[in-house]
Amino acid sequence: MGTRRPTLSRLPNQSPIIVTAPITSHAAKYPIVASGALDADYSIHYVNGTLTINRAPLTITANNAGRVYLQANPSFTAVYTGFVNGDTAASLTPPPNLVTPAIPSSPVGAYPISASGAVDPDYTISYANGTLNVVAFPMPTLTSMTPDRTTVGKLHPGRPHCQRLELLPAVGRGLERHGADDKRMSPRRSSRRRSR
Repeated sequence: MGTRRPTLSRLPNQSPIIVTAPITSHAAKYPIVASGALDADYSIHYVNGTLTINRAPLTITANNAGRVYLQANPSFTAVYTGFVNGDTAASLTPPPNLVTPAIPSSPVGAYPISASGAVDPDYTISYANGTLNVVAFPMPTLTSMTPDRTTVGKLHPGRPHCQRLELLPAVGRGLERHGADDKRMSPRRSSRRRSR
């Protein structure tokens, strides 16, 4: 308990003891109590005062995040500014809810990540949004190349029947594999009718 001893004007008088809430007390109103003063010339009565401990300001800021188009949203996190008396995010019951309006099929672009709903009677809580950046699905890449053969792997991920296309410059025609069927494209042969 916090104490303070004011002095009276004449000795051997005894100063009063003033007691109120300790520094670690929660946000609330507490009485300030005086007692114990002595002076032979006075009949002493006491009236309590009031100590008001206000809520501390706390800011919760959603961290930025990113993902690829059609992927699920990642788990969102936040940073906290303003904790006192050894408090941490675990002191918030319930903790903040971090959400975004973006769903896996949302177009490429930037979407807000908002925080809300955290509760602690010792804090006045404010929030700052983060940003979720949705980027395009990466383009297919060339998987291999040799002087006489170029192989392009899986040009269409959504079309499993079209698995591989091999260009054979030496022959001048291609091989396209469709599922279990293997169709080879051979050079067209032109036939001329022989004159009889």
